[in-house]
Amino acid sequence: TNNATITVGPSDVTSSLYSIGMGAGYDTIDTGNIVNKGTINVNGKYSIGMYASGAGSTATNDGDIFLNESNTTGIYADNGATAINNKNITTGSGTYTNTVGVYLGKDSKLINNPGASININAKNGVGVYLKGGIVENYGTITVNGVSKTNNSETDGKLIYEFTVPDTGKGIGGVAIDAPAGA
Repeated sequence: TNNATITVGPSDVTSSLYSIGMGAGYDTIDTGNIVNKGTINVNGKYSIGMYASGAGSTATNDGDIFLNESNTTGIYADNGATAINNKNITTGSGTYTNTVGVYLGKDSKLINNPGASININAKNGVGVYLKGGIVENYGTITVNGVSKTNNSETDGKLIYEFTVPDTGKGIGGVAIDAPAGA
């Protein structure tokens, strides 16, 4: 449990060495639970505030996570881990690109509880990057900035394009994909 301030520096991606503020469950047989009740400042490129991997692992944010650099992630959950946000994940006051509030990998889950917020203000910023997980959103997720799908990269107006997969059905911006053999 973190009750103070953690400052995360830059990662060395060419050597696959990532800077992480708090971590639990680094492989499929190890699990763990981490709780942030203080502040995590993610100040280095390609760095992560909280990381959890594996079924049974949890990363719970009861404090503040500030993303103060481009290419940073607030919480990274993968391989069945659960991310719980009870407070704030937000970008700092600078100008950023490719910033992610929460990354959800295979079989992982985010619970963004009532009163919790994920606020991302970055070019190509993402509130929740979903790569095989589930989102339960009871709080607020806000994304501002400019994206690659904009008509103008300077107007700050996002245009999200939604395409229904060939093997699925879609309604209200949500797709159900049922590939052959599923």
